[in-house]
Amino acid sequence: MLTNFRTGRILQALGNVYESQGKLDESFGFHKRALEQFRSTVGHSHHRTADVCHKLAGHYIRIREYETARYLNLPHKRGERLTHSRKLLEQALRIYNGRAQLKQEKARTSFKMGILLQVTVHKEAAVHLQEAWSIYHALIPNNGRTLKDLTDADFDSLVSFWT
Repeated sequence: MLTNFRTGRILQALGNVYESQGKLDESFGFHKRALEQFRSTVGHSHHRTADVCHKLAGHYIRIREYETARYLNLPHKRGERLTHSRKLLEQALRIYNGRAQLKQEKARTSFKMGILLQVTVHKEAAVHLQEAWSIYHALIPNNGRTLKDLTDADFDSLVSFWT
């Protein structure tokens, strides 16, 4: 049984490395194990738990896109994936809120939540996207880019590779 925080960091790092190599299934497995590890060692409110929630939400969103193409006649499968992604992003945002030192992570997660909610035509999408844009603009002022120009990669560049 895995019993310490460092094991979670290693699992998270391996997931990130596999993700950067395009080995998404392997990455997904390591990120799932990292979340389980962090929840059991540092709890549900630690910023490392939030970081892995963000990563896992991205995996679930990716899988949903694949399944949407494959299972168009089974909308309940789509909903299950979106619901899980949203819950993970909501948990991460709860953890990041009120922690000024984690504003980059909050911007990245707000952006991902906004994109997810846009896909589902949810009215809260604009709120999350605007929050992400406000933080991004405060961190990188006068860059001449609009919210519509920004991508996940722009927000990922705000945070350390290991988060």
